[in-house]
Amino acid sequence: AAARVNPMDCVGVLCSLGSAKAGQWKGIVGRKCRKTAGRRDVARKAAQEDGEEDVGLSLDDILNLTEAADDAVATENVTPVAKWFKKNVYNEKYLALHYGLSRSKWMGASTVPPSHLKGTVAGDYGFDPAGFSADPAQFQRMRESEIMHGRWAMLGVVGCILPEAIQSGTTGEDGMLKNAWFKVFSIGSSAEGVAGSDLIGSLQNSPTLLALVAMLLVVSVAEVLRTKEEGIERIYPGGGTFDPLGLAFDASCAKDLKVREIKNGRIAMVTMLGFFLQAAATGKGPVENLIDHLADPVGANVITTLDALSP
Repeated sequence: AAARVNPMDCVGVLCSLGSAKAGQWKGIVGRKCRKTAGRRDVARKAAQEDGEEDVGLSLDDILNLTEAADDAVATENVTPVAKWFKKNVYNEKYLALHYGLSRSKWMGASTVPPSHLKGTVAGDYGFDPAGFSADPAQFQRMRESEIMHGRWAMLGVVGCILPEAIQSGTTGEDGMLKNAWFKVFSIGSSAEGVAGSDLIGSLQNSPTLLALVAMLLVVSVAEVLRTKEEGIERIYPGGGTFDPLGLAFDASCAKDLKVREIKNGRIAMVTMLGFFLQAAATGKGPVENLIDHLADPVGANVITTLDALSP
C-alpha cells in the first residue's frame, strides 16, 4: 500500500504533520512544504486510504524522503551539461573520500578527528585542534563564513590576474605594471610608479585602499541580501541564478560540487594572501612576477625577494 505514495506525496504528508510533530522536523520539512503545497491533499488522501493516519517516520526517513523528492523533481528537467557532468565528472569514490567516518583526514588515516566532526559536511578533514567547532551553532557560523570568504577569494583571484593577463604591452611601468590589480583605480602618467595618481586625492599614495573600499561596498550589499535568507539557503540558495547549468540537479552531484567548491575556495584564500604579500614585496602583479620567475628561476624567486628585502 505504501508504494502507492510516491516521494513527493510523502513529503506532502510530512508537511501536514509538521506542526504536530517534533519541532526539529519543521525546519527540514518547512522548505519542502512551500514547494509541494499542491501535493498535500493528494498525499493525505492516499495515506488515509491506506490507514496511515500517523506515518511515524524517523528524522532519517524524512531526510531520505526530502532528498528523494528533490531528485525526482530535478531529473525531470536535466540540462545536457548536467548529464555530461554526472557521467564524466561525478564519481562515487570521490564522495567516499570526502564524506563519512572513513573519509580522508588532514594527517592521513591515522588521524583521530574530534568527536564533533563526523564527516557530514563538505571539506571536513577532521581538523579542529582548538575545538572551535564543538558548539553546533558556532560550527554553522564558521562554516558559513569559510564558504563565503572562499567564494569572494575565488572572484578576487580572477580579478587580480585578469587586468594583467589582457595587457598586450611590455612588462614594467609601461606594460603590465600599469594594469596590476593594485593600479586599476589609478590615473595619470605610468611614470609615476606604483603610487600613481588616484581618483580620490586623499588616497593618492594608496590606490589599493581605494580598491578595497570599492570591494567592501560590493560585498556589503551582497551580504545584506544574503543574510535575509534562512537556513541552508543562506549558503546554498540554488535556483537558476546560482546554478544556471543545473549541475546540482540531484543530491549526490550537489555534495560533489560542495567539496570542489570549498577546496578551491581554501586555495583561493591562500592565493589572495600571497598576492598581497607579493605586491608589497616586489611592487608587481602576480602575472609579471610569474613571467620574471619563468625567465630567471634562479634569480627571481621567493628566496631572492626576501634576501633583497632584508636590511
